Amino acid sequence: MEQPRTGIGNRRAAIRRKPKSIQVRCRRGWMGVGPDIALTLRSISETGALLLVTDALKPAEEVELEFDASFFPKPLRVRANVVRAKIVPGNVYCVGVKFQQRISYADFNRLT
Repeated sequence: MEQPRTGIGNRRAAIRRKPKSIQVRCRRGWMGVGPDIALTLRSISETGALLLVTDALKPAEEVELEFDASFFPKPLRVRANVVRAKIVPGNVYCVGVKFQQRISYADFNRLT
């Protein structure tokens, strides 16, 4: 009989890293026309990101993220769905999003 596992470990589908000095913008919906609610990007992987935002988002809500840096010829736009959101001190929200399409490994390396 198999023994139950006591430690779960890392079950992530992709490596998560801290981003380089890049600007992030987050807008509600897939068209990306609303106000920018992003404060800072905490971590990123090929499949998702963790960021701080100024407005509450609900799980499954669709957002558009835009990553911009001096070494990018044009901003990288990604559509994503909110996976989790919680309020943190300072009246801001910590939001985990899953990208609708995985970003390329080359773009991931340039961001981290």
